[in-house]
Amino acid sequence: MRIILLRLPIAYNQSSASRITSPGGYLGAHLYCEWFVRYPPLGLLYQASLFKKQGHDILLLDGELAGLTVEKILKLCKKFQPDILFSTINIFNPQNEFKSLKILKDNLNCKLIARGHFPRLYPEQTILNKHIDYALTGKGFTASTELIDKIARNQATNNIKGIIYRTSDGKTVKTEDENQFDFNLLPMPARELIDNNIYNSALTLHDKFTTMTASIGCPYSCTYCIDKTIKYQSSSNEKIVLEMEECQNKYKIKEIAFLDSTFTIDRKKTIDLCNLIIKKRLKVKWVIRTRVDLVDEEIIDKLVEAGCISIHYGIESGNQTILNNLNRKITLEQIRTAVTLTEKKGLLTLGFFMIGNKGETSKTIEDTINFAKEIPLHFAQFNVVLALPETYMAENIKLNTGRDLWLESYLGKDIPAHMWKPQETDLSYEELTSWSKKTMHAFYLRPAYILKMLKSKFTYSIIIQQFRIIFLLLKIYIRKLLK
Repeated sequence: MRIILLRLPIAYNQSSASRITSPGGYLGAHLYCEWFVRYPPLGLLYQASLFKKQGHDILLLDGELAGLTVEKILKLCKKFQPDILFSTINIFNPQNEFKSLKILKDNLNCKLIARGHFPRLYPEQTILNKHIDYALTGKGFTASTELIDKIARNQATNNIKGIIYRTSDGKTVKTEDENQFDFNLLPMPARELIDNNIYNSALTLHDKFTTMTASIGCPYSCTYCIDKTIKYQSSSNEKIVLEMEECQNKYKIKEIAFLDSTFTIDRKKTIDLCNLIIKKRLKVKWVIRTRVDLVDEEIIDKLVEAGCISIHYGIESGNQTILNNLNRKITLEQIRTAVTLTEKKGLLTLGFFMIGNKGETSKTIEDTINFAKEIPLHFAQFNVVLALPETYMAENIKLNTGRDLWLESYLGKDIPAHMWKPQETDLSYEELTSWSKKTMHAFYLRPAYILKMLKSKFTYSIIIQQFRIIFLLLKIYIRKLLK
């Protein structure tokens, strides 16, 4: 069968949910996702490798970051003539994506399968869009391959776990949840299906760039995070290194960002992984995210020796009461120690902070600003809290308002900004937004910080990277104009 895997361009600022998303103070969601985190569609690349293993012909279209309009996508689809259109649907503006998919379905003779956060969270709402033939209600790695196989053989699909669909008489059928997929059995992502030159991030130090996932889920229970809803699994060190080797040797990748929430959660496994990378003499550089209580001097030394160049820490607040309210189970002293040690060992440090948590006041935000300035971070990101679905914060909003704001936004309701903010702070949304900008000013416009970065070994590479991104975006924009 001929299958197109699709990541649609997201129409930011056209829904209540997408308008409220403002990562990093001044950066709106659109600019943030085009500039700061130009990540490849890793989930689709895994799906593509599974479908290729079944023997299907695959085309992957990244409408979001390759600058493809719906018209251009339709033109490419008609040329490929797919039997299956397999598309991701996000939670920020699903309504617009459903409209785009209807245009594609009306002009193509194919089955349409939806995956992603929205179908998983709202399967019934997804299948009410009658141009959607099937939707995956879980991660979908098992369900998708079984579904494609059944469609290819023209067989019944009612015994496939983890899907929702309509019968010929219009009845909706939602099957039981799919079994947990063994993450270690996933084949390598099919990176040959994309242009690996268009992906990078604002802090990438080496071209070319890609992302990897060594584990999924998180065993911690922070109030703002959705990763805890997925059972933690990790790949074997051998499989991780094999993929790193493929990235380096086959795709000439120079830098990899690991997307795991807690990369160093298993201390021995982390050290063994580093030793294996060293043994293999890999030259590719890599970046990780982790918790401050999951590093120590031995681990950081091993990370550096194995090619790690940066650690991104979830810090969230510079006030201990706020950290406790977030159920972070870390202390300010642990944060200070980890960041200081990381910077001392020559790694680039980034800290993630959130403004507007439970119990947040002007005083606790000032504590966060002062703490961020005190510890030796190279970069900091200050976000107004957004209560993502399935988190404690989102459930608390439901409890206090009786409303599911994500669903209402999808249905076209214009949700006022103040409704989206966490319900456990007296600060208004406007005050929180103002504070997020103040934190950016306070952190980045300090003479001491500017002097530090002028002396930093990272600064030159980061400046060059900004010009690379500008050049890339100009190329994509010109290509859109010409086509």
